[in-house]
Amino acid sequence: MQSNEPSQLIDLRNWHDKARANSNSLSVTPPAPSIEIVLAQKDDQFEAPFIGVNFIFKLNIELKKAAIGQITSLTSEMFSRNTANIGMWKPAEFIDSKYAGLFFLQAYDPDKIPVLFVHGMNGTGGDFTPIIDQIDTKRYQVWLYNYPSSLSLPFLTKALSEIMKEITQRHSIDSLHLVAHSMGGLIAKGYLNQCSAVKECDFIRSFTSISSPFSGVKSAEMGVKYAPVVMPAWRGLSPNSTVISTLFDVSASEISPPHFLIFGYRLKGALNAESSDGVISLSSQLRPSAQLQAERVIGFDDDHVTILSSPNMHNQLFDFWQKQEIAEAGYLQF
Repeated sequence: MQSNEPSQLIDLRNWHDKARANSNSLSVTPPAPSIEIVLAQKDDQFEAPFIGVNFIFKLNIELKKAAIGQITSLTSEMFSRNTANIGMWKPAEFIDSKYAGLFFLQAYDPDKIPVLFVHGMNGTGGDFTPIIDQIDTKRYQVWLYNYPSSLSLPFLTKALSEIMKEITQRHSIDSLHLVAHSMGGLIAKGYLNQCSAVKECDFIRSFTSISSPFSGVKSAEMGVKYAPVVMPAWRGLSPNSTVISTLFDVSASEISPPHFLIFGYRLKGALNAESSDGVISLSSQLRPSAQLQAERVIGFDDDHVTILSSPNMHNQLFDFWQKQEIAEAGYLQF
């Protein structure tokens, strides 16, 4: 293999040996169902996922069995730190273990407002436990989008979009709050861009991003350039990627829900370091186009992780939800 050749690592222990290849694609057929793995041209919008699994194709197969709306608990293994690491380094195993999908913490209740949480890099839905523990469960029901975080951002955005289409076909949802942390904010924003453009997410009352790298992450760009193994997510996180450059491109006809932009600014480390929350720079969290489109922007003296446990942040978040619900109720009455 030449140093500049595209390559993948594929675990064939549980797969048939049957394979076919041509100049543009490689297909591997397991016992059932068949999986096609596509090696595309290098492109931010369509790239071969880490270790060669076509995430969307396989996700559509696996999740239609049970994982869209499957009821679980925060103590489930799928929300453990070990599972988060599997999602980083073994996404195929993550999917095969049925850890990927949109999960409910209780049976669907049409009288309660769903709150959909989207975690970040090397995370799981369990990262939101400090917030979830404070939620009024008489009014809200918790949904968690759990995914292997090493995969391509366009793939993960598309997966969320397809899952939400399935959910809205099953249930008559007229109100939902969307909350995302870190890289999850890029996935959530990408989903909102897609569904707003075709007017399929009018039911989403609010979008809250927490410590999200809206201008990308410089270290991801360095990883793409110099790391021996490149995670597809790094390509989307690179400041000059198509994902980042188009994230806030909107037309007058594309109306997104009110955005609450939350950022952290507690820096630990060397003097004269770039202002950040210890992981994501302030300049990335506070991208000007993101601030201009946001209805509310508030910062907290917390780092990238502790912000999720901040009581002050929780109060502001719940207040934002209530204000959007009141505004919607007033609009309906008018």
